[in-house]
Amino acid sequence: MTNRRLSELINELGNIDAKVADEAGDAIIAMGNNVTPVLLQSFATSSSSVKRRIAFLLGELGRCVSESKKLQTALGRALNDEDWKVRRNSAIALGKIGDDSSIQSLVNSLKVETDPRVRTSLILTFGKLATVNDVPLLQKIQFTSDEERLAAQKVADRFSVMMDSVPPIDIESNLASNVPVELWSRAGVADIVALEAATMNLEPTLLSPERIKLKNPKTLKHLLQIRTALFPVLVLTLPDSHASPLQLGEELDSSAVVAEMIRLTKGMPVGYRLSVKSAGLMHHHKRRDWISKFVAGCKKLANRATGYSWELFIRSVDKSVVLAARPAACHDDRFAYRKLDVPASVHPTLAAAAVRLAAPQATDLIVDPFCGSGTLLAERALLGPYSQLIGIDIDRKALHAAEINLANFDRVQLKQMDFSSITTHAPVDAIITNPPYGIRVGTESAARAIHARIDKLAAETLRPNGVLIVFRPPKFPSPRALRVLERKPVDAGGLQIDILVARK
Repeated sequence: MTNRRLSELINELGNIDAKVADEAGDAIIAMGNNVTPVLLQSFATSSSSVKRRIAFLLGELGRCVSESKKLQTALGRALNDEDWKVRRNSAIALGKIGDDSSIQSLVNSLKVETDPRVRTSLILTFGKLATVNDVPLLQKIQFTSDEERLAAQKVADRFSVMMDSVPPIDIESNLASNVPVELWSRAGVADIVALEAATMNLEPTLLSPERIKLKNPKTLKHLLQIRTALFPVLVLTLPDSHASPLQLGEELDSSAVVAEMIRLTKGMPVGYRLSVKSAGLMHHHKRRDWISKFVAGCKKLANRATGYSWELFIRSVDKSVVLAARPAACHDDRFAYRKLDVPASVHPTLAAAAVRLAAPQATDLIVDPFCGSGTLLAERALLGPYSQLIGIDIDRKALHAAEINLANFDRVQLKQMDFSSITTHAPVDAIITNPPYGIRVGTESAARAIHARIDKLAAETLRPNGVLIVFRPPKFPSPRALRVLERKPVDAGGLQIDILVARK
């Protein structure tokens, strides 16, 4: 894209039509962080309407820019801009890309800033960048609104985490027999989670595409060994989805679930973070009012945005309300091999589910032609014996991450090559991969061409009865030269994707 087109997009950021301005911002982000110097130059001279959006874009793009000090300096100056939205957006951007060198600018701004909307953002950004040594600075801030006090509490909770003052959860004690326990997963893989749980004698029952009830749970430590699940939860189900939030809080407060949360938490207060899906629950309540009433009813626990031991999910399900408590303050080392990551990596629980769609054999030679940081190869290695793992990627940074993540696995080869080089390893027993699609390659047509090429290469490279396991958008076609065994729709963090399994 030319510099002229970039200038046109920057001008469009000030368009009174919000949709046009949003599309211009998306187009600039798609150009990558090499446009940051031009944005920085325009930031100093543009109108307020453009500067507001440039501040946001600098926060998005600046995370990957080596000269971040220049960005922080420019955003720090913008904290004194005459437009409150520029000041607020600059504060938010600093929270994304800043470091402790920006703290003094934030504190100085809080001394003179009068707009409560900007002050709240300044306080939250201070909390993101500050360390425990900066606690005295927080204590000197004069709060002028309830929103500021709430923001300050979030900051204080973060400091509590940094000082290891969040009460941990006991994962080794036997779970109470009167508390229902479930495993929650990404939507679409609950059946795979149930199969894994069955091998551990947990007698699972599939409740939905993302929930599995357990009959004989032992300890949280035992449940945290299940690789395909997101996490275990303690569950309270109440019959009336139209119950008031105060009543729901009171019901939870007197339940065996809260008693178990308190018993398993090694310290007080027992803090929780609330996650509410409003569909079927709010019933004309404002979200903040609904939460306030629920918190008032649940007196034995402390509601916190950060520094909590448990995460409490509230969902309306089939005219009932499900309240599920996830143990947050406990050690989960299932994916400890993931020391480095790259953008668009497959979630490790989905990777663990995908590799289980083909029975492992000790003689397997497995190739991932888009290996990224190596998550799929690592999960296949942990699943069972194999002959060799081969990872291919064109991106040197991705391969560096894979080298670090796969360092403790045997018989692994990593090669910086185009994915078409997979044919040099023929015949292989399995191709397991998460190729790019959509924005990762620019256009849908380009992504479709890559997936069509994968199918052709798989037909050429797999040995008879070899398996292709590939993550693929639902509207992309299946391979014609292979026999499709399954297309499993799953939720990849808000993106609907299929895990396609085909055999030669």
